[in-house]
Amino acid sequence: ASFVPGRKAVDNVVVVKETLHYFKRKQGQIGLILVKLDLDKAYDRLEWDFIRKVLYFFQFPDSWINLIMSCVATSSLSILMNGERSEKIIPTRGLRQGDPLSPYLFILCIEYLSIMINKSCAEGHWKQIKLGRSGPRLSHLCFADDIILMGRADSTTALTMKEVLQKFCQISGQCINFVKSKIFFSRNVAETMKQDICQTLNINASDYFGTYLGFPMDSMRRRTTQYRFIIEKMHGKLQAWKARHLSMAGRAVLVKSTLSAIPSYYMQGTRLPSNICNEIDRVNRDLLWDSIDKKKLNLISWNRITLAKEGGLGVREAGLKNDAAMAKLTWRLVTERDSLWAQVLISRYCNSHERKNCSETWNSMKKGQYVFANGLRRIIGDGTDTKFWTEDWTGMGPLYTLCHGPLLQNEYNLTVQEVCNRREDWIQNLGSLELPNFIIDKLRAMPIFFQQGKMDSICWKLTQDGKFTYASAYNLARNIMRGDSIGTGFKWIWRIPTLPKIKFFIWLSIWNGIVVCDNLAQRGIEVNTICARCLQGRETIIHTLWDCEKSKKIWSRLLPVRV
Repeated sequence: ASFVPGRKAVDNVVVVKETLHYFKRKQGQIGLILVKLDLDKAYDRLEWDFIRKVLYFFQFPDSWINLIMSCVATSSLSILMNGERSEKIIPTRGLRQGDPLSPYLFILCIEYLSIMINKSCAEGHWKQIKLGRSGPRLSHLCFADDIILMGRADSTTALTMKEVLQKFCQISGQCINFVKSKIFFSRNVAETMKQDICQTLNINASDYFGTYLGFPMDSMRRRTTQYRFIIEKMHGKLQAWKARHLSMAGRAVLVKSTLSAIPSYYMQGTRLPSNICNEIDRVNRDLLWDSIDKKKLNLISWNRITLAKEGGLGVREAGLKNDAAMAKLTWRLVTERDSLWAQVLISRYCNSHERKNCSETWNSMKKGQYVFANGLRRIIGDGTDTKFWTEDWTGMGPLYTLCHGPLLQNEYNLTVQEVCNRREDWIQNLGSLELPNFIIDKLRAMPIFFQQGKMDSICWKLTQDGKFTYASAYNLARNIMRGDSIGTGFKWIWRIPTLPKIKFFIWLSIWNGIVVCDNLAQRGIEVNTICARCLQGRETIIHTLWDCEKSKKIWSRLLPVRV
């Protein structure tokens, strides 16, 4: 998974979700199983002889192996009891958790299990599964000690699974926790077969998967309840912090860094319910205005706070963040077509006619499609894969959105190659639609060179290098949904060489966010609006900071010029 360059933890999550979704709709005579393994104290049980064997298997140099094993085998530990340290205990196996070397060694050992599984599949004893006719064959997924096994629901595959696991545990020292492990069956598996497989593997069947890498796997009608734990995690962080002792500048840093990172992990794999996104924004807003324990005035609108730093604070809205994350997942699907998770999705939804009852992942990606489609541009190769009217290949957007009149049915699927290659005066013969003259002039000025044998490609038109960035996708989503993405030229505030809390005070002053009597009166609070210092005018921000006689005396002392 994410321990391998180019992969992410969400890749495994997507595959597991698609598998469980497929299981619920599986028909036919061939049943399928999925086994969720739980390794008992995986790091502590790893035999040192097995680690050495694995290093030799992957052809590490002898000197390197000896150096690694000297780091592993020379460790010692002590137990602290009642403030006193016990004598040193010399372990004979296991890896130290927290050691930066340990995860890599453990992954190599689990890779050895993966090789054993692949060998059994190649020999035909372990029958793999497919989630679509053109989909990849699946036998297992590994993320450190989180192991998922998949195969056909038959006695041969179950017996092979048992033999492979027994052999691996025997040579590595690992031990399977059969109580916490679970087996999941597709809906078409007979009860007698379920009992035989459970008895063979000594693992109980279950209909409740729980979580995988932090993501809830079980589909529920009320998804708001399913993802409520994210809000609870955020509240747990707030209770551990002493946010009331921080300035607004400090609280803004917490919102944008630590607090927002909690939902961001889950947003990369699914579209959270709107109620959860609104609740996330509410928690962030309460922390920013220090309204966690006691309700306080929010003197600046949330819409302005979520502007970029040209006018706002750069705090991102949860819903738009999620849409940008789904656009990123779609971008990865298009650009990483050879990856396992992409092949699974493509085989289920792109190479087949299955459009109804889609999985949670696919439905989530469709909700971010508006961001992906508006940021995408096609680069013409041979012109056979790009739709002339409905895809953006000119940089001006899809051409059908710029013209007058409807498209005919046979014009929707016309490619750039079919339109531009059929005659020299193709611009004058575009069919039923009429393009504005300025669009026609741009098309005439655009050189179109077809490269035979080269497929059309894509680029992200919001960046100079054509590569997708999360920040540009978020700004695009905000521009589409809110009509703005940047502020009104106040980025200079954040460049002032002074304390952050002073920068925030200046920003609050510009946007009328200081608690003065005039602001309180505008919000329905009964208060005397006359300035309490000079008793000569309404206590507005400009009066308090500049026009008041008391303020002028202070400015005259600070500034060399006359105020």
